[in-house]
Amino acid sequence: MEIITIPLEGGLKHNDNMPNKGIIDFGEIQVISAGSRVDDSEMKANQENEAKTL
Repeated sequence: MEIITIPLEGGLKHNDNMPNKGIIDFGEIQVISAGSRVDDSEMKANQENEAKTL
């Protein structure tokens, strides 16, 4: 499965069980090729600001 994340506003915190972590900011694109047994999550990087994705 391909997971593509494009923040349109704000930033997102990325975590998975590989263990990869990072922040995806507005203007960046994240592409992940995931197979079985990969858990992926994105949440707002900053709790005070909105985050919108495409």
